[in-house]
Amino acid sequence: MLLGHELGWWGFWVGIAAILLTIPLAVVGNVLTPKLVNWWSERSHASLVKRIALLEDRLKDLQEHHAEYSPELGFLLRLLLLFALAIMGLDFFLVAVLTSVQRLISLGLHPGAHSFEIRHFIAAVVPSLPPYICCYLVVLFILRFQRLHSPSRRKNMRESIAHLNERLRKTFN
Repeated sequence: MLLGHELGWWGFWVGIAAILLTIPLAVVGNVLTPKLVNWWSERSHASLVKRIALLEDRLKDLQEHHAEYSPELGFLLRLLLLFALAIMGLDFFLVAVLTSVQRLISLGLHPGAHSFEIRHFIAAVVPSLPPYICCYLVVLFILRFQRLHSPSRRKNMRESIAHLNERLRKTFN
């Protein structure tokens, strides 16, 4: 048998690798997806024209309905985003501390008890849910607002349209 009794260690190291690679692979995916879609659309004249029209429609919609924000507003949005994420992190920390303290108190009161009681966990988690949910909704709103009003997104769309138009002229004319 190849893995033998060390199968648990394989799972442990695969889990560690997955945790460590999650964020870098997500960033790479978000950076490469528009480029990959643009590259794939160059396979035929019809798909290239369709992709250019789609990008132009999106850019037109952004310019008509969503004004660009100033650098000062961008700074304030990032600051608010960091504040909301910090509150969410503090909320997780407090849940962990409260759960641990309640567990230690219950073990101190009942030295023979070794089972985890769900009521201790619920007593720690339920009060922390409303601020966590509020912060999560704030984060979603800020990210959506930034996506719709970002000057860099419009710049990238203009560059993609120019690149695809150039490919259209070179390849199919």
